[in-house]
This record gives sequence, structure tokens and C-alpha cells, in this order.
Amino acid sequence: MSENSGDTPKKPKAKRSLPKSRSYDVKLTKEARTLKHLRRELGLSMREVAEKMGCSDSLISQIEQGRMDLPRGSFLDRIIKLYGVSNRKRFSEKCIRYGEKFTPQELIVEALPKLNEQELSFILNYIETSMATRRLQLVQK
Repeated sequence: MSENSGDTPKKPKAKRSLPKSRSYDVKLTKEARTLKHLRRELGLSMREVAEKMGCSDSLISQIEQGRMDLPRGSFLDRIIKLYGVSNRKRFSEKCIRYGEKFTPQELIVEALPKLNEQELSFILNYIETSMATRRLQLVQK
């Protein structure tokens, strides 16, 4: 048999070690929507996030638009920490609850750690004033 007879086995194709980009197949997950929501809630641009993460803003955009799978491992840990989420379990809880209606109490509890001293003082003064007004109304009845 000659080498050109077609009887020689073909080499198997090498597997890709990097995650495959899905730019042709959009799959907008709750995780992607949650990351976008958290970024916007903090008032950060994709470029600012990319600079802090050491990646391109197009990578952040592709993740948020569902054109690329959500990276796992240390990248995910770093981005959720940047967004003020303490760990993956907490991020998963946020993803599950994404899009649900939140009570005012839940929104306040969620926002409190992100407020500065001036904002906290303003809220405390408002609460004290509201409670004093309520007590006056009860006494006048």
C-alpha cells in the first residue's frame, strides 16, 4: 500500500483549552443580567470595570450581552468582589432573585453597607423626624 491510498489514520483534532466564544449564539443568563445590573447600580462603566479587572471592555460587554459564557474561577470571584458581593453563594442568591420585586426593607438592608457617613446621617435624621411626627399624631388623637 502506498501512503497516498487514504488508509493512513487521520490525527484527531486538538481540543480547545479556552472557553469558546458564543458571539453567534446569544444566551442571556440571569448571571449576565445580574452582573450588568450590579455594575450599573454602582455607576461604573464597562471601561472602568475592564481597567480594574485587567481585561478589555469588549470582554465585559460580551459577558453582559450573553455572547460569551460567564467566566468561572478567580475572574468571577474578582468581579463579584468589585461589585460589592461577598462570595459566590451570595452572588447565586442575587442571580436567583434577579427580576423579583423587593420589599422596601430588603432594598434598604441591601443599600446600607454602600452608604457613606453623610448619607447614613441623612437617613437617620429622616427616620427620627418621621417617628417624632408619628408620635405627635398619636398624641393628638
